[in-house]
Amino acid sequence: MANCSTNAFCCPVPCSTPDFFGGANTTLIGIKRCLPVRTVCQVADPQADPPVVPVPETLYIAPEDTPPDSLASGMVSIINTSSTTNNCIMTVTITDGTNANPQTYTIDAQSSLMVQVTDLNLITVFCASDPPQADPLVYCTATVELDLQYKAGL
Repeated sequence: MANCSTNAFCCPVPCSTPDFFGGANTTLIGIKRCLPVRTVCQVADPQADPPVVPVPETLYIAPEDTPPDSLASGMVSIINTSSTTNNCIMTVTITDGTNANPQTYTIDAQSSLMVQVTDLNLITVFCASDPPQADPLVYCTATVELDLQYKAGL
């Protein structure tokens, strides 16, 4: 059986080249992951006493000791498959190396978002209905697709 780190069938030719990253000890690794999301549509009420703040769910977090040169980069696709009847809106926050501050995106029901990320650290999501629903059984559903690459062996 061929060694995947030097086999162009497993790894495209550029990344299977032994000195592609300027050192013989690094390898480009691809991750393709599909995550289902099903979470309760939360009700945010900043005027309440105490204020009700939605709690985001973590979809991706980089391991704590990951060197900056090894953080993942690639494409993140999120499809909000929630019903337009409940109008469950997703708020996605992405923290990566391209911006000093996390970027926040809003995805309406039956809509999608595709974002290119570099040096990915964190992806969180929370859902809320617009207008707010009193029913605690209103759920937000989505599909998250990650197509990421990172360097290993630095």
